[in-house]
Amino acid sequence: VRKKIGLLTSGNILDDDILAAAKFAIKEHHTLNGKEDFRLKLVHTGVNNSGLLMGFDKLWNEGVRVFISRGSDDVKTLCGHVDNTGKQAVILAPTAFKPDYYCPQLISLYPGHGALLVAEFVRIRENGYTHVIPIAAEMEKELVAKLAATATSQGLIIEKYFQLDSHNTSMSELQETLLSFPRAAIWLSLNKKMLQVFPDILKVIQGHLITIHAHPTDISEALLHPEARRLAEMGAICTSEWAGSSPVYTAARRRFLAALQPKDPLIAALVYDAVSILLPTLVYHSTDDMHAFKNSLMNEAANIGITRPIDMLGANKTGFVVLKRLVMRHLIGKAVLQDSHWLTEAIVKVTEIGYSWSVVEYTHSPVHLVTNEEIISLAERKNCSGNFIVRITAHDPLSHRSITTSWTPMDAPELLLLPNGSPKGFILQASCTDTHDYHLFELGCQGNKRHNESLVCVTLSGGSEIKRSVRNTVRSYRSYSSYSDYSSHGDGNYSSYSDYNSYGDSSGYSSYSSYTYPTKLKNYQKYPSHQPPVDGSFKYALKKLKKFLTNEEFKSIIPQIGGCIGATGGCTFCFVYLLLTNVAIQPGVCFGACSVAIGGSCTTLLAKGVQYHLDQSVICSELFKQGRLSLVSYLADGSYGSQLATTNPMALRGYQTLAAPLVAAMQVSPVVSSMVEYIAHPWMLHMEYVEGFRVEDNTIGNIMTQIGIPVCFLVSVFVDYMNTVTLLALVALLRRARTYIL
Repeated sequence: VRKKIGLLTSGNILDDDILAAAKFAIKEHHTLNGKEDFRLKLVHTGVNNSGLLMGFDKLWNEGVRVFISRGSDDVKTLCGHVDNTGKQAVILAPTAFKPDYYCPQLISLYPGHGALLVAEFVRIRENGYTHVIPIAAEMEKELVAKLAATATSQGLIIEKYFQLDSHNTSMSELQETLLSFPRAAIWLSLNKKMLQVFPDILKVIQGHLITIHAHPTDISEALLHPEARRLAEMGAICTSEWAGSSPVYTAARRRFLAALQPKDPLIAALVYDAVSILLPTLVYHSTDDMHAFKNSLMNEAANIGITRPIDMLGANKTGFVVLKRLVMRHLIGKAVLQDSHWLTEAIVKVTEIGYSWSVVEYTHSPVHLVTNEEIISLAERKNCSGNFIVRITAHDPLSHRSITTSWTPMDAPELLLLPNGSPKGFILQASCTDTHDYHLFELGCQGNKRHNESLVCVTLSGGSEIKRSVRNTVRSYRSYSSYSDYSSHGDGNYSSYSDYNSYGDSSGYSSYSSYTYPTKLKNYQKYPSHQPPVDGSFKYALKKLKKFLTNEEFKSIIPQIGGCIGATGGCTFCFVYLLLTNVAIQPGVCFGACSVAIGGSCTTLLAKGVQYHLDQSVICSELFKQGRLSLVSYLADGSYGSQLATTNPMALRGYQTLAAPLVAAMQVSPVVSSMVEYIAHPWMLHMEYVEGFRVEDNTIGNIMTQIGIPVCFLVSVFVDYMNTVTLLALVALLRRARTYIL
């Protein structure tokens, strides 16, 4: 008998993500077990409680005993209805806040409000604020107590608790309060009761740092109002969202998101995990005994999931909170190169100890800022006469989707913010239109996990090599032959830019193979160009920025912006926000964003780590140098090698021992290189899968890895053994020689 699962939808734009994630989990369960055990039934309930309860009763009468719902308000209504009517059911609300009331039927992977609250207050403190004004529709005693305790733990002072009524009569009082405290941050608890007055609230609190505490579905509904969206963008509002107990950049999460393509990647991942651990539990256990049912659920959660659901169901929870800031729509894809309208500023790891939450780690999200001066000066050095196109592909740090922008010198943006929290990194490409779209320069950079990690990039530049000099500047070493000669000798070109644009599709980079590999290799003598280093300074941008900063309170921030820009998302976005928007803002929006002690200076993009090859990569480095390996595969190999250096250094050492003579042969024999390229292809596809760069695995490559790692480990052991034997033999010979001498 197929068991029925009910999905209660309300028409929210995130309902599609919840439905798609639930279907995906059910499909995977059916594939794994070889039979269809479950059937998903949908009911549209509308936005009011009466429609929600009618939908619940309809499905319950049809035999449904498991219901998937979303927000905290729906859960409270359903829990009360189940308790009053005696209609026992499991309420699966993966993204509902853990309630303060008792509801044994509820299963959620979201923590209590305190987890997000402590992360939000840490952000306020990190932005240089000391005072905060909480605003809510209902200032209940429990909320006041949590706010007071959290503020005290973070060294913040609550100036005044402000409660808004639904009739908007207290708005003038709020305005007077804010005039009395112009340097206070705003913490706003948003729920359904405040959606109607949300635009009016934003008008009053403009100019302050605004942190919205709400469920993602409530925020999405609030921003559907055109005026609310405009004011929210103008105020650069901040919010937070629960990401689960695994980092947002893991390979398993990226493979799931590539297959599903959700609007909200965090909600989709939590729903997928909740349904995935629920299904096997339903196969063997009844929902009549909730205690036994939840115990079985815990067992499944220990072995299933991409967000580590076991760490969100136990007594002491732990996980990550993503701190985000809203970006103006006209900046997305032009000045801020990402997929989402929310810029990830920081990721906070929190843990629950007893009944309170504390911050374990606060990590600024890594970003990099590119100026048009830097890219144009680089491209102009390639004798293009100003006729060139620059393409940059970056990846959203949460959804990991690619987004590409391109421009000519005439329409180049002054600034381009590149979020670099995704392991997929970013690619910068310059091409000369005078020579049939010939590749002049390509830079591929690995993604960073932290803002203070060094930027590691490699180049693929058509006969050029980029080295890092001791003065931390970039020098170019060009091929002695002309670019047209180099292209005609068969050392690779790109067929068209349409092929390159398809590089970041959901299929996982496979279309990047439009690069044509050379049939014959030639050695080129390199001569230094003796050209001046790339000028990537921010002097022009800072000079223009100062025109915007007429407010006295901003003058002290200008040196801080110049010192740490590019190091943190909050600081860099404020730089872009002030420079590229024409709104009349007050200094509170970005006050303190650049005052955090970062410990890094504002250096050029290309002076931060351009090198010949990635660490831990041997054969692939040679294939990449010869133009036989795509940049994506090379980055995947480097990432896997770095992990292998930590998890199994002996195997890595054995691989390097075996690879050294093979690389030497590849450098003198194109035939050997071709054979290695053919053999390595399935293994590289497997590496891309392991690192989350593609959705589907390669079976042959997987087998090669499973066999190759133990073999490499044994080689390393054998080499160590032989080294030991050789050393002992040498010692014995020395002793005997000494005996004869004496």
